[in-house]
Amino acid sequence: MKKRFSAALILCALAAMAPAFAAPSLTHVAELVSEQGEPLEDFVLRIAPVLDRYTHETGFEACGMVAQSADGERFGVRLGSTKGAMTCEMRRSNVPEGMTALRLSIHSHPHKPVVMPTAADVSFYAGTQASNGRMILRGRPERVGGAYFSAADYASGPGYLVSEGRVLYQQGKGTERDLGAYADGETLMAKAD
Repeated sequence: MKKRFSAALILCALAAMAPAFAAPSLTHVAELVSEQGEPLEDFVLRIAPVLDRYTHETGFEACGMVAQSADGERFGVRLGSTKGAMTCEMRRSNVPEGMTALRLSIHSHPHKPVVMPTAADVSFYAGTQASNGRMILRGRPERVGGAYFSAADYASGPGYLVSEGRVLYQQGKGTERDLGAYADGETLMAKAD
């Protein structure tokens, strides 16, 4: 009886840990397409409130690959989330129909300076250290967020960051630009839903 009880406890403990190591799935947030001829940076500033609102309401990062139509007249992004407070997986194949992903991303940072890592965060950092040298563990708070690019952001290549009411751009360390503040996105949020 004692051995059965111990084995059952071990199996329950393993089952409880499994979600922390499962590959995160991508949740659809919104699909947004520019107006005909709308410049890329205008489009990015216009859609920034969608990412910001999602992150503010959920605590998770939103992200996507910026794509372009074949005629070059429109840009688009299909935003998703892996429900990570510190990470977000972008897939080049996850773009609006008829568009091709550029080597350019967009993502948001959390509003809080300290977050509790989610299962997606732990899975992403499994076996590696975060930029602060610590292992990412569930239940241990991590300092994140803010209007700056992380080491992982630079490693991911060129992209836009939505944080603290502003949109930033980088294509490597030393190239950062502040595109400015974005407007309230109430109308755009209604269209995206």
